[in-house]
Amino acid sequence: EVAGMRNLIYVNMMRLKKNRIFRAGVAVSMAYVAFLLFMNYQEAADTPETVIRQLNWYFLSTLPVASAFCSVFCGMFLGTEYSDGTMRNKLMVGHTRKEIYIANLFTVYLANAFVYLSGCFVTAVMGTAMFGWNLANPMQLAFRMFSGILMLGAYAGVFTLLSMLIGNKAISATVCMVLYAAMFIGAPFLQTAVFSYYHGASLNHMPSESIRPLLEFLYDFLPASQELQISGIFIHLYRLPVYSVICIALTTVCGMAVFTKKDLK
Repeated sequence: EVAGMRNLIYVNMMRLKKNRIFRAGVAVSMAYVAFLLFMNYQEAADTPETVIRQLNWYFLSTLPVASAFCSVFCGMFLGTEYSDGTMRNKLMVGHTRKEIYIANLFTVYLANAFVYLSGCFVTAVMGTAMFGWNLANPMQLAFRMFSGILMLGAYAGVFTLLSMLIGNKAISATVCMVLYAAMFIGAPFLQTAVFSYYHGASLNHMPSESIRPLLEFLYDFLPASQELQISGIFIHLYRLPVYSVICIALTTVCGMAVFTKKDLK
């Protein structure tokens, strides 16, 4: 089983190297953080008080790029296995559905993490050259980055589940992107509701106190809401990695359970 998994992952890596969406994701991630660094460096001479010199923000800036990339990449990459018959071929040569599912999840997660880390690499090289190795609270930054990488795993778990169960490349890609957009748009509203309890804000449409635990749970559990906390203000610092691991485990178990019974026509 280990050898079979290794072979599947190797084949996926060969596909990944040639995948245009993956290459584009890496390029956009690197270009985005380079643009942020360059713009701030240019402004340093004119308005030095507004320039972000600490590298913390830049190290976290490509998390949204990687999460958006995952929603596009996952449906297209895994949907291709259905459309070109690769999925059936893997089963015919003796690979189990569990092996296929886990290998695909690992590949999506690795691609997602690589897109993020490629932006971090640009920050480390280009940012240090421009602003020096200027970090605030290095341990907290390390924890934020660790939480962010696990959060990307949660995204990978959700989108892999959808892509492996839907089967149609166009539909799965659309569903993944629509779900990501819904989470991305809804996260700030959820943040406003949660923060209003802590800051005593008066909101006309504020939900009752009784659902506060539910709102806080969703704010900590959903990947898009975690993204806001990691890049901004934490509410529950140490819950985020735990919830990401739970999300990965739940989506993987549910996905494998349904995929093993799926009729692959």
